[in-house]
Amino acid sequence: MEVLLGSLVTILTAIMVEYFRRPKLAIMIIDPIDLNFKSPRPAQSIRSLRLKVFNKALPFGAKWMSRKTAAQCHGFISFHHLDGQNIFGRVMPIRWTNTPEQVPITFEIDGKTFSYFDRLIFGLTQRPNIPPGESEEIDVAVRLDNDEECYGWSNESYFSVPKWRNEDWKLSKGRYLVFVTIISEGEKRTGLFRLLNDVPKNSCRLESALPNDSIS
Repeated sequence: MEVLLGSLVTILTAIMVEYFRRPKLAIMIIDPIDLNFKSPRPAQSIRSLRLKVFNKALPFGAKWMSRKTAAQCHGFISFHHLDGQNIFGRVMPIRWTNTPEQVPITFEIDGKTFSYFDRLIFGLTQRPNIPPGESEEIDVAVRLDNDEECYGWSNESYFSVPKWRNEDWKLSKGRYLVFVTIISEGEKRTGLFRLLNDVPKNSCRLESALPNDSIS
C-alpha cells in the first residue's frame, strides 16, 4: 500500500509540475500607434491598432521550476458585428508586428523578370517563440489618412490592390467585435475585444469586450 501510495504521489506531482510549466498566454490591449511618413507611401499617416501576446512568468512560489517557451506561435483573427455574426465569413491570419514586411520573390526566365509572393512560405516563417515573462505584438487593423473606414492588417496588406487598403478586410464606420485566437505548442488562448471605428481617427481604438458580448 505504501509503495502504491508513493507511486501515486509521484505521478500526481509530475502531472502538477508539467501543468505549471506549460506556456500560459494572455492577450492584452496596447495603446494605438500613430505613424506619419514624409516619403511617398500608400498612405501618409496611419493609426495602427495592436494587441500584445504575453507568456506569463511562473508565480513567486513556483520560481524553482521553469515555465516553457510558447513555441511556434500563430493564430487568426475574425471580425464580427455586435450581434456576433462574422462579417466576412472567414478568419484573417495574424501578423506579428516585429516580423519583416513581405517582399516579392523574383526570378528570371528567358531574360524576363517575374515576381510573386509566396504566402505559404512567408506565413510559416512568422511563428515566433515567446519565452516566459516576454511578449510579442500582433497587428489587428489600421486606419489611414482621412479615411472613415479601417482595414484588417495582415501580410496580404503589403500586396493588396490598393496596397495597405485591403478590400477583403474593409470595415466601414461603426463598432465591431474582434475575436483573436493564438496557438502554440501546448497552449491555445482566445480573446474578444471591441473595435471602435465610429469615432475620429485619433480616437479609433480597441477596448475590452462587454460582459454580454459574444460571437456566433
